Amino acid sequence: MSRYLGKKQENLRRALAAIGQPGQPAETGSRPLLLHMEITTRCNLRCLKCGHATDPPDSVRIAPRHLQYGIIETFDEFFAAAARVHTFGYGEMFLYAKLQRLVERLKHYECMVDGITNGVLVGKPEVDWLVEYGYDELTFSIDGVDPGTMQRLRGVDVEHIWNALAYLQRRKRESGADRPRVIVNFVAQSDNYLELPHLV
Repeated sequence: MSRYLGKKQENLRRALAAIGQPGQPAETGSRPLLLHMEITTRCNLRCLKCGHATDPPDSVRIAPRHLQYGIIETFDEFFAAAARVHTFGYGEMFLYAKLQRLVERLKHYECMVDGITNGVLVGKPEVDWLVEYGYDELTFSIDGVDPGTMQRLRGVDVEHIWNALAYLQRRKRESGADRPRVIVNFVAQSDNYLELPHLV
């Protein structure tokens, strides 16, 4: 039986009760159902449409910083009550050195976990623990199928991403896992939208 399901259900019940009585005081507690964790603002790419490429070097938004794991260790009561946790923000989540440790902690608290990646840092070791821990949903940002398009827009070797996705599919099949679910973000632009059907 789930160890934390009761806490999560009670948290949801309070939230629904508060929504169902607009304008009336309601006891919702202080435990969010959804946590969005900005674990890093660093990124390994400078995609043309992103602030990492266009913001001034001293911009607070792209200041290179990681969330200290010591802070995360104080969040356990929130993890116990949260239904879902996003492990991404303005940076590339796989640059966070303690990402695997964080995901292991979140899955201990039976949270649904999702994130967004450019895919460049996703290799076989990352895929292995993502599947092992049951990471729920991983979104890859892919803006083209043609290698030249991805190189121009993102500075990325798209073959690496295809290989990572193929290995992820294989590992899920071998282990009988249905997670992580894979989603693709595609930013349609005048110079890449014709590639979208090929991406599908």
